[in-house]
Amino acid sequence: MVAESQLATTTVIVTKTIDERVYKPFYGRTIDFMQRLLTGKENGVRVDHTRFLISPKNLARARLGMINSEPDTKYLNSVYVDTSTAVIKDSKTGRIKYSPNNILIYTLNPETRLVKGKGRLIVTPEQYTQSEGFELTKEQAERFIEDPFSQKSLRRRVWEECFMEGNTQLTIDYIKHVETLTGYKFSQTMGLYMSKKNGLSLLCVGGVDHNDTSNVDSDNDLCGFGRLVGVAVKPQIVAVKTGIPLEKLI
Repeated sequence: MVAESQLATTTVIVTKTIDERVYKPFYGRTIDFMQRLLTGKENGVRVDHTRFLISPKNLARARLGMINSEPDTKYLNSVYVDTSTAVIKDSKTGRIKYSPNNILIYTLNPETRLVKGKGRLIVTPEQYTQSEGFELTKEQAERFIEDPFSQKSLRRRVWEECFMEGNTQLTIDYIKHVETLTGYKFSQTMGLYMSKKNGLSLLCVGGVDHNDTSNVDSDNDLCGFGRLVGVAVKPQIVAVKTGIPLEKLI
């Protein structure tokens, strides 16, 4: 997890072409943009700051106006965002796991082999077991498939314990924020939409307005169009969180 005090910190300017935004969107194929987002390099040349993929928690903080950037707060409320939480469906058991900052996310690149016709990263049973996170049973997942707004207490737990990383007050504030902007209560917002596809994809958090109620899903194919948001951080942070050697980041 990137420390909150580090979110507003950018690296030293290397060239005049480097984008100075702390929050930068990347719209396109996830497998094409992941390494570009993390390293800030194109063809080995520095063109941007090193960045870390925004988490659901930090997305919520941004939407609540806790980042001292009104334009970014407005923008991030208005769009869906693919986040740093992996959504993994186990092909053998039908269980689904929400896995924050899963290291497998940061291996994505244009040559990544995906499940044919599914746009998901192939995950072995061993990788699924080793992935930490909040797990839904097959039965719980199937109930959410039938009704994404069902199992209210379980849904609240997923949001607080996993997406908000145990921050109760942030969960309360964000639910209130969504209810206020959309005009709907929690029973009709922040639904958990389940994918029927096996493998790994990214947790997508919907926007917040009268037409979108911050529902989450994992239907954006990694080889299809998505929206990543990179948060400018120091190379050392990216190296620790992703396993990318520091020398490739500086």
